[in-house]
Amino acid sequence: MKFLRNRWLLGLIVIVFFILDRLTKYLFTRDISNERCFFIEPIINKGIVFGIPLAASLKTIFFILIIFALLFLMSWLIRSWAAGNKLKIFSLLLILLGAFSNLMDRINIGGVIDFIDLRIWPVFNLADMMIVAGIAFLFLNKADSKK
Repeated sequence: MKFLRNRWLLGLIVIVFFILDRLTKYLFTRDISNERCFFIEPIINKGIVFGIPLAASLKTIFFILIIFALLFLMSWLIRSWAAGNKLKIFSLLLILLGAFSNLMDRINIGGVIDFIDLRIWPVFNLADMMIVAGIAFLFLNKADSKK
């Protein structure tokens, strides 16, 4: 993957995805009418991953775990940056900024703004796609390093 050679380009790509996530969440929550098209279904997800409900008593613990996970990922990113592993850097940036965007929603409105509805899966957003893609790239990186 030639585009992975430049760390700054990788960072720029991930930041563009982050901005797109924030922008789409803003746009799709401005006009929540009964008319839906292209499977756009803006909702506020107050649960955890895939809308799984979370007891109110566990929300503080959940936030603390998210923050520790983000700190761990940031330290891993710094070590990967120093080592120059571009695919791992790209993967971690996707995960970090996707998680950070969803965390911003949780802090600002008490839940995550989800709006992409495939009718066969829970409603999700671009940040969720960034997280899943980042995890997939981490597995790809691990498999590639074993060769």
